[in-house]
Amino acid sequence: MVAVSNMVDLTVEDGVAILTVDNPPVNALSSGVRAGLSDGVAQAAADDNVTAIVLICAGRTFIAGADITEFGGKATGPSLHDALEAMENCSKPIVAAIHGTVLGGGLETALVCHYRVSDAKARFGLPEVKLGLLPGAGGTQRLPRVVGVEKALQMVTSGDQIGADEALASGLISEIVTDLPATLSPSRRKLWQKVNHWSASVTKTLRLMRQKPSLNFSVIFAKPLLANLAVSKLQNITFAVSKPQSTATTLMTG
Repeated sequence: MVAVSNMVDLTVEDGVAILTVDNPPVNALSSGVRAGLSDGVAQAAADDNVTAIVLICAGRTFIAGADITEFGGKATGPSLHDALEAMENCSKPIVAAIHGTVLGGGLETALVCHYRVSDAKARFGLPEVKLGLLPGAGGTQRLPRVVGVEKALQMVTSGDQIGADEALASGLISEIVTDLPATLSPSRRKLWQKVNHWSASVTKTLRLMRQKPSLNFSVIFAKPLLANLAVSKLQNITFAVSKPQSTATTLMTG
């Protein structure tokens, strides 16, 4: 195990790099977490023995949002946007293994991952509107690409949370798994085997996308993992809704 920062550790098992966020009590996105995510992804991407990356959190929950103690103060280290960009542009697929609550910036962090799994009790949401705010780290753009405009509008404008079953049905996650966090799970090796299988599919898809940039990927989009990856990797995709019908829809396109 290598301490990437004072809040993020990196280990490699069976070709899978595990980035573990440990910033109790709720693994907020403090400067040490942002730096650890950015640097950890860079280290894993540069390791030829690593085929894929898993983002997981220690303790009772996945990343539950921003660190409010940093609001209004001088920012240190990479911004959340910088950290998420590093993850989204990583050449190796990243899997978010979610438990507990994934809210606000935590959900926006999960959305840049190419695949998301959670336990059955996980809760998801963008509660910023209840504070008079809008999601500020790409949630208004990435969420509609994953769950569709109608569902994304409902989540953004209400701020309400959804459970794992609803997240699975909407495409926000691709699988419900047991025994998360996997750091102490007897089924950990099974999860890593799945990750390596997903990685092989993603690598093949990326090769196709580079060789044939004009190829119609409608078939690929039918696969949740590959669709998420393709949407995040294709440089010419932008989210747009023609002839917005409401102020809320306009917000999603801005």
